[in-house]
Amino acid sequence: MNKDIKKHIRILAEKFNHLIEYDKDILVLKNQMNDIRIWQEDKYDINVSFNLLDKHRHLKVKIDRTYDVLIELLRRQKNQDVELNSEMILTIKDWINEEGDFARQQLENLKKDLKTENIKYRELGGNRYEVEFYDGILILTDDLCFASSNVIKL
Repeated sequence: MNKDIKKHIRILAEKFNHLIEYDKDILVLKNQMNDIRIWQEDKYDINVSFNLLDKHRHLKVKIDRTYDVLIELLRRQKNQDVELNSEMILTIKDWINEEGDFARQQLENLKKDLKTENIKYRELGGNRYEVEFYDGILILTDDLCFASSNVIKL
């Protein structure tokens, strides 16, 4: 698995209060409710297995859809299934197009502040597309759950 993807998964696990373990080539994310296992068999897909009531569900998703599935799983408050969102994967450009000058200004302020401050977390807001900065990455989600969530290194 790509080292950037592994790093982003580790950061997401920390943000959403999950322990991360390594079992050979499998990343295991755990908390009181979740038991999520992630591994890669080929260069195009990521396997995600997670607990669902009294069984495990297995998904094979394209690498660029990994963050969408993981964010859904890490955020869930009860042992429920996850649904894949549309093929549209959120980008910074989508956020700025939707939110306009507000988003552009938020991003510029964050970049400027990062030059002089050590910022661990900042909510950047948005009406439809919500963006959070956490430990070096931007986490983009769609309030309406239409577009796929994404993680972008800043």
